[in-house]
Amino acid sequence: MPRDAVALQAGDVVFVVPRSMFRGDVEGVVQVGEHQVPAKVIYAAWALGADQGMKVGLATGGALTLLLVLAVRGAAALWRRYTLWRRA
Repeated sequence: MPRDAVALQAGDVVFVVPRSMFRGDVEGVVQVGEHQVPAKVIYAAWALGADQGMKVGLATGGALTLLLVLAVRGAAALWRRYTLWRRA
């Protein structure tokens, strides 16, 4: 486990999150089914999910931007071929 990580355990599940995402001042428990899970674990899981979601969003946005740029370039190339064809 990296030095800048915090491991939290809730039953059989262990969450390892970067220390920057961990908030030690989160108190209390959350009822999950028949188990009581420390709120710190819930917050850490949420922070990890938010971080992963942001990474996926950035990758998807980058891919869509690339596709848009390629589509515009293709349309411009087709327009040039069309105008050259009309002149001939």
